[in-house]
Amino acid sequence: MNHRPDRNHGARRPGARELLFVSAFVLLPLAAFAASAAPTASGSASASRVDFSLYQTLLNERLSVTSAKGEPFETRFNYEGYYDEKGREDRSAKIRKSFLAVSPKKMDPKTRLAWAINFYNYLVVDQGTQYLMMPDKFRQRYLSLKDIQIHGSPFFEYTAVTVDSVDYSLNAFERHFLFGDFDHKIGSQAPADLDPRLHFALNNGSIGCPSLQPRAFKPESLDAQLDAAVRLALASPKHLVLEDNPYKFQISALFGWYVADFGGAMKVIPWIQKYVPAAMSAKLQPYVERGTFGQVPWDWKLNQTLGWRFEEQMKPGATSKTGVKVPPPAPSKGTMRDST
Repeated sequence: MNHRPDRNHGARRPGARELLFVSAFVLLPLAAFAASAAPTASGSASASRVDFSLYQTLLNERLSVTSAKGEPFETRFNYEGYYDEKGREDRSAKIRKSFLAVSPKKMDPKTRLAWAINFYNYLVVDQGTQYLMMPDKFRQRYLSLKDIQIHGSPFFEYTAVTVDSVDYSLNAFERHFLFGDFDHKIGSQAPADLDPRLHFALNNGSIGCPSLQPRAFKPESLDAQLDAAVRLALASPKHLVLEDNPYKFQISALFGWYVADFGGAMKVIPWIQKYVPAAMSAKLQPYVERGTFGQVPWDWKLNQTLGWRFEEQMKPGATSKTGVKVPPPAPSKGTMRDST
């Protein structure tokens, strides 16, 4: 996320009803996949030793599905509740320890990807919670994680974790473990094994980002979960808008920031068409040859559930410490370009 053009561009990627709604997307059968891509014995051993249960319990307790059935999928994390939780620091240490119990060097590729997605998402939540409140204000949280400076470093550039004796910021962790140190620069050739779906599985703590998923990613269901994450995101006006009257066509800023990951601007629409319903795919067909697109304005506000002073801080026009505003909906006329 260098500064996520990386996922942090610009500073730069439950109840019974909720579970039933999500399960239709993320718990798809993988019999065919399992038959053709069964892990090796060593891979199975490493996968069985990677335990995401503590992270999953945290999601169960602090993540809420806020969208109604039939609406675009949305979740919010209760940072304030986690911040106030008795014993939070001990719990955080245990969750981190569970992620670090096995070196990623000993994991098979799918296990390592699932581990990296889950660990990145947890590190954002954990570090965001730790530094949630403004030090000179009473119970006033930051409006955006981009506002936070930690010992003089931007939030996403501060050392978040040490893996195999190497220190990683959130940006460095994402770049190394999820994208193989690819620089995402426009015109660059992405590695053959780079998976653009990962951009829709990661959440950088902002509302504009694809929603944090209620279920931890698992190696045995990774393909189905990644497909579901993309489809859920593209069903939301945060990531795809195509309206006839009045006319509006915008796609997620992710496609501009990481255009190289999708094979270049001319391959973006065909890539999107694979993950949207047939009717939407047909509507997109006239745009296949276009290389410039409007972008949906990115909402950098924290994806926090209701909490202290929430309504006051989230009302349109509210300004954060570094000038991040709560914007009214507005069209973007930007074109796809590298965000470096």
